[in-house]
Amino acid sequence: MSLRARLLITSVVLVAAGLLVANVATYRLLSNFLLHRTDDQLVAAQGPVLDALQFGSEVPDHQAPTFLVPPGTYAEVRNGSGAPLVWKFFGYETKAGQRPVCPKDLPGSSSSSKEG
Repeated sequence: MSLRARLLITSVVLVAAGLLVANVATYRLLSNFLLHRTDDQLVAAQGPVLDALQFGSEVPDHQAPTFLVPPGTYAEVRNGSGAPLVWKFFGYETKAGQRPVCPKDLPGSSSSSKEG
């Protein structure tokens, strides 16, 4: 095999390895950043969501000052058996009765986190 071919193959392998390492590093950093950002959004939205669920609002959802809650957010409070007590959509106008179907035993809910 000629020197030119060996140099070309070596260069291609090194570039491919470098791209793979950069891809893995970027994926891990971006994934970590986005997970922390989502966690921060959930913590920041907790107060406005709980207030809206507890006290309600006379202002239509699309006009309410819910800037801490991402548009399209759905919040629900459930009783101990998992039945929904109160729910609310934030950000987009929705027709009554357009609730998403959620499993009764959600991770992190008080009814699903009881140890038996």
